[in-house]
Amino acid sequence: MALLQWTSKTDDKDDAAEQHWQLSPPSATPHSPTHPTHSTHSCAIAQRINKLLHSQNHQRRKCYFIIAVPLLLVVLVAAIGAWYVLSSKSTYPNPGLPLSCDIQPDPNFAVSSAPHTRSYTFVVSTITAAQDGVPRKMLVVNGQYPGPLIEANMGDRILVNLINKLDNGTSIHWHGIHHRNSVYMDGTVGITQCPVPPGANFTYDFTITGQFGTFWWHAHVSTQYNDGIVGPFIVHSPTDPLLNHYDKDLVIMLTDWYHEFSQSLVSAYLTTGLVANPAAEPVPDNGLINGLNVFNCSLGPSLTSSNCSGGARSTFTLHPNTKYRLRLINTGAFAAFTFSVDNHELLVVEADATPVNPVMVHRVPIHVAQRYSVILTTNQPTGAYWMRAVMTQDCFKYIPTWLNPSVTAILRYSNTDSAAIPASNSKDWSDTPSQPSQCIDLSLGMLIPALAETPALPTARYDIDVSFLNAGGLEIRNTGFMNGKTWTPLMNTTSLLMSFGNLTSLSTMQYVETIPSVTVADLVVNNLDSGAHPFHLHGHTMFVLAEGSGIFTEKGTPALNFSTNPLRRDTIVLPSNGYAIVRIVFDNPGVWAFHCHISWHMSAGLLMQFNVLPDQIMKMSIPDSVRNLCAGSKSGGPLIG
Repeated sequence: MALLQWTSKTDDKDDAAEQHWQLSPPSATPHSPTHPTHSTHSCAIAQRINKLLHSQNHQRRKCYFIIAVPLLLVVLVAAIGAWYVLSSKSTYPNPGLPLSCDIQPDPNFAVSSAPHTRSYTFVVSTITAAQDGVPRKMLVVNGQYPGPLIEANMGDRILVNLINKLDNGTSIHWHGIHHRNSVYMDGTVGITQCPVPPGANFTYDFTITGQFGTFWWHAHVSTQYNDGIVGPFIVHSPTDPLLNHYDKDLVIMLTDWYHEFSQSLVSAYLTTGLVANPAAEPVPDNGLINGLNVFNCSLGPSLTSSNCSGGARSTFTLHPNTKYRLRLINTGAFAAFTFSVDNHELLVVEADATPVNPVMVHRVPIHVAQRYSVILTTNQPTGAYWMRAVMTQDCFKYIPTWLNPSVTAILRYSNTDSAAIPASNSKDWSDTPSQPSQCIDLSLGMLIPALAETPALPTARYDIDVSFLNAGGLEIRNTGFMNGKTWTPLMNTTSLLMSFGNLTSLSTMQYVETIPSVTVADLVVNNLDSGAHPFHLHGHTMFVLAEGSGIFTEKGTPALNFSTNPLRRDTIVLPSNGYAIVRIVFDNPGVWAFHCHISWHMSAGLLMQFNVLPDQIMKMSIPDSVRNLCAGSKSGGPLIG
């Protein structure tokens, strides 16, 4: 496994620390793919100790044991002292969690290996940390943020033992993974499982069938993932057409960032009388790239040098004349980003685990929960360049005075001074406004799947209207509706368990469409709201046929067949006051969510369900561990948190 070395230093120009990714040469013997490495402590110290322990010859350790132990203690004391000196330069004693060792893919990963069982342990806990220099309460996995990478091959079995040390119930959803014939491992509280109660553990057990590409995982209880329960999920395959067209992988996680814990924010949002601007979603205070960014402490409310350190940027040190596959993942709660790297063109090659024919661009728009892979070639003059992720402010109903929408990291060539920061040679692209004006996808015409697949003509059609009511309308709270119904998560049971009886009673309260047999269906989704919505479908892939402005009013049964080999993805952007038409092959038995992935909107009820192949669901053997969660959830504490 390549080593990812972490350093922290102060940049006089920005008066902010810088934290640093360094891709080191891989070891001669890669670690076994069946035993992923997980770190919960400082990567730099752990790696140095590991190097010391393994660089000694066995006989020398025997002969000089009495000397080696004191020497090791001296090294440990020196390392702790160095850490203290570095940290003392900051006015806040914990300037942010160090970037984790296992967020980046293993350069020695055996893509062609036979299927393995890969086991992980995720311990979810609460800490206080300052990812941008502002301390706040966070929820983390294994003591790190972002959480650990899951890296696997198509066909592998994944075991994740989730240990809940929170005060509330929790779960993990494997975003984009289909869970074919194992819907009960989807991790959607109230639909496929009850929450894992505080103090309990639960093992997710599923096999990756017929899928490869860029995915991610996150909590699926209330707004918990806003607070830190997220991580990357990469699936390889020897059949990936992109496999031989780049040299190295790099995960780039983008997120909006709030200085307040999400529980209080969502409570205020859902109770419109508690906010100054009814119907206004909470707007982020900042944004992060791979968990870090700087913040201007002088602008933030109630911030002083005693409680704000200024933060740290992520830095990526890359080798010249090398092709890097940047796997972009928007793990945010609300904000869409436009991603770019100064002076470097980006070759788009993947959208939501679908390889696409290469398209060269300067910028990539990416909404909440979407993923893109772009190939960046380090063919520019030696130096340092800005990596930019600019929030699309048009999606916000108000703009905090302290918000800098341009989130930055440093891309530095390996033959450049390690202290170099981007200078005048690093320039943003001039052909596109620096502030994107709309929350939209890349044009459908640009993204053509590299592996062609044309769905059959539809035999069913569903027209879905998305709308909101708030204090200015008929409701006393912000409420999202799909065809006039809003979603409230079930507390002590799930839609899946109810489907073994009869979902009719649930359908009177929530929007559930039953698909009795394998069906090719078109969804015509009209957005009656002024905001764009990134909609995610669980358990299936969507063929994106059309997107446009205005309301799609054509009614009737004629088949919509706008495209052959249309783009396939699991998260689409429903335009503001516009429509999207997608085709879905409903062939995966289960109860599957279709929802807006903006956390505030899903909490407001913007979710519906598809009850697919109920006769096959009845034949499923739901594990006792899944059923028992619902018994445990009765005393598991509130879901919000």
